[in-house]
Amino acid sequence: MRDEVVKAELLEDMKVAGFEPWLVLDDRDAVVAQWRALGLTCLQCAEGNF
Repeated sequence: MRDEVVKAELLEDMKVAGFEPWLVLDDRDAVVAQWRALGLTCLQCAEGNF
């Protein structure tokens, strides 16, 4: 399963459990873009074009 799919599912699970994350750290460009599109603040800790 692609990283973006797994992390989006984890985010949904957290929200169902009552958590409201607002900040994430990631390095993969596609995932960083996804977090930001989902309205989260994402700090990109390293270049991640992989």
